[in-house]
Amino acid sequence: MQPSPELIQVYISQVLVLMGLHGWLSASFSLGGTLIIFSIATEGLRGSAPNEKKELFIDFLFFCLIFLTIVMFKLPLLTMGEFNMDESYWIAGARTLTRDPRFWVSVDGTTSGPLLYVPLIITHFLFGYLNYGIEKILAFFLWSLIFFITYKTLQNFLVHNFARILILPLVFAFSFLTDNNSFGYFGSEITPILLISLAIYCYSKILACRDKEVAPFLIVAGITLGAVPFSKLQAVPIALTVAIFIFFSFICRESRKNLLIFCLAGIFPTMFVFIYLLTYGVFNDFWQTFILNNIAYTTKDMLGGAHPGMLKRIANFPAFISTIHDASFFIYTQSVSIVSLSVVIIGNHKKKLQAEQLKHLVLLTLFILASIYSIAKPGKEFNHYIFFLFVPLVLSSGYLFGMIDSFSHARQRVILLSLILAPVICLALLKIQPLSQQFQQLNHGMDKSRVAKLVMGIAQEGDKIALWGFGARYIAETGLTQGTREAMSYYQITKGPRQEYFRKRYIKDFEINKPKFFLDTVSPKDWFFRDRGEYGHEIFPQLKGIIDRSYTLKQDVDGVRIYVRQL
Repeated sequence: MQPSPELIQVYISQVLVLMGLHGWLSASFSLGGTLIIFSIATEGLRGSAPNEKKELFIDFLFFCLIFLTIVMFKLPLLTMGEFNMDESYWIAGARTLTRDPRFWVSVDGTTSGPLLYVPLIITHFLFGYLNYGIEKILAFFLWSLIFFITYKTLQNFLVHNFARILILPLVFAFSFLTDNNSFGYFGSEITPILLISLAIYCYSKILACRDKEVAPFLIVAGITLGAVPFSKLQAVPIALTVAIFIFFSFICRESRKNLLIFCLAGIFPTMFVFIYLLTYGVFNDFWQTFILNNIAYTTKDMLGGAHPGMLKRIANFPAFISTIHDASFFIYTQSVSIVSLSVVIIGNHKKKLQAEQLKHLVLLTLFILASIYSIAKPGKEFNHYIFFLFVPLVLSSGYLFGMIDSFSHARQRVILLSLILAPVICLALLKIQPLSQQFQQLNHGMDKSRVAKLVMGIAQEGDKIALWGFGARYIAETGLTQGTREAMSYYQITKGPRQEYFRKRYIKDFEINKPKFFLDTVSPKDWFFRDRGEYGHEIFPQLKGIIDRSYTLKQDVDGVRIYVRQL
């Protein structure tokens, strides 16, 4: 089977080689500078709003500049392979779902829900295939969309057009991230953050609408918040906080009709999923792998040890932030801005505050606190969880900057502009060296593994791969689909209350799909399961019997035992 050529990655690599390090840095910072100049020029620093058609065109150009700036700074990443095993899981799962779209039947994301895969599935259909380069482009596009939605939310909250400048720290903070193992790929935080950002945008639009015009925004806000659990349960505290705030804001307005619309829209995703689960008879799978698994995920580590209590996790949060050198500067500067601006407003402009502004500040404060809780709750200090803080921090600091701007004179706006852009400039200077080092890794991991090459040499269209251990990258590299619902077998190998359930389901999938290839990745080279005597597939007698009867050991490549099904 011949895979689709990696044309985009090859082309980008050739372009970057021609540009060289200095050419790429110059192009990236030039494009970033263009974004800054465009933002300042179109804002005019006076809040003068253009007509509607012109504003739409300017917004379109602004979004394009955000996306192009991010892509240019991240361009070397598009020539590289797997950064984090999660992206291989997503690619393998999405590709499998294009053949059989029944989630929890053909693919099970365990702690991740079906909505996480939707953008990847759409992208697969648009491009005709899905690889690491395409997946990363999708991630950058969705982050650009999140930043743009955040800008539009600020614009609605602040009434005037100071918002483009306020969003710049967020755009550049993301562009300058170089911890690619945590931040350089399509992560599970993207979908829930997009849904929550869209819901808050809808709330900001509702504030500017007359009662008869709010229904469409209420429906979208309700559906997006109600859908968050089916993308990533970790984000539910954030979505719930926003939903409760919107709920009580309509109680205060005594608008029962709008309240009913919002509540019905909010429960629609759950009702839809419930009907789906009953239709395909996978409610028990949903309960075992999605609900109970997520509960276990927040209470035990990968070795089965208990996590510290919730209060201790939150107390350790500042120490956790300090270890994320790639994002700590942005988080610290935003936090300092929020505290400083709050002190200035309370000290000098307390009497000018309106009830609506106080309500917005309460929402944004709750947004930050809920995000911190969601980051700390799993008890696992994965750097990419910090993405949950990016939008609430910028919305909060941006809103406070906008409030001070509304109280200020024209001369003071220059000072405000300097305060907003100064961290961006400092961050840019700090990141030149890490960005240069990133450029030196061009094409890193782009070549397919020896395992994938061997499998591709004998595979045919429609073949499936079953894995024992961690090895989703081999499914992603070969272009084949999953032979079992998970693209790994952590829950089948490790002892736990649901090990028997996972093993029975694994065998059931094996017997139904009859995967052509079975890969046992347990070896000293594996990142987690290294002892074949303790973790190899032989520890599961029923699986060993199937492999012994129906499969032949083709080769042991780099510690991966490759078995091929007998005809």
